[in-house]
Amino acid sequence: MSGRRPLFDLKLATSVKIGDLFVTANSIAPALSNYTQPALFYAHAQADHLGPYGLSIGGTAFKIRYRNRYFCLVSAHQLKSPNALYEHEELCIHSGANNRLLTSHKAIFAADDDELSFDAILYEFTDVVIDERLPSSGWYPINEKEITAGNPKPIRAFAVGFPGIYNSIDYSAQSYSFTPYCVWGDETAPMVPERLAFSPNPQVDFDPSGMSGSPVFGLDIDDLIPRVFFAGLLTNASKQIFHFMPRKRLGALFRYALE
Repeated sequence: MSGRRPLFDLKLATSVKIGDLFVTANSIAPALSNYTQPALFYAHAQADHLGPYGLSIGGTAFKIRYRNRYFCLVSAHQLKSPNALYEHEELCIHSGANNRLLTSHKAIFAADDDELSFDAILYEFTDVVIDERLPSSGWYPINEKEITAGNPKPIRAFAVGFPGIYNSIDYSAQSYSFTPYCVWGDETAPMVPERLAFSPNPQVDFDPSGMSGSPVFGLDIDDLIPRVFFAGLLTNASKQIFHFMPRKRLGALFRYALE
């Protein structure tokens, strides 16, 4: 009997499960970055520091599909940068197909007295997807368990987002450049109430400002198969520790969206 293993078995041995898909272990970050983009905000009140189009990058946005509806998840404090205050309807998604910026039609957020502890906003883009102004691909599928169950204990945790130091808008060329980064780490005790945390390993050598709104994932073993699971939303990050809101708490926003 040959000692060779079938090619498919060898591929699975070096693959990780993300939802219903298997990707090679070294492709986890590129695969998940497809569900993220720089959070582009448009301010109606024109200001010199925002350039002639009133557009700026304010962190990261996570694109999600839930019950055949399409949303972007960001942290609430991304709307309150020192340079500009944005309205709730002003998050944009860039459509590469027709080179247009499309805004959401609904924003779901916590009451004012809970904003500091909740720090998350859900934007709905279902209408523009149904109208085919945005493609229906490229949205991370969230299932019911991921927003109702507690987080498993991860072997490793990581965030995928867009640090501001590597992302900018060229107003003269009417374009923006962006580079997604994946920061891996180990679970650690949080220093912020109502958050979970991981410590970057290896340590980051750049300012992680701008990664707010990044999705945080965990890696664990399920039935002997390595798998990636959605863990939460990044709200505070430094070179030493990344804090994020756990997925179960974020479930409240999705329940509000369906009401």
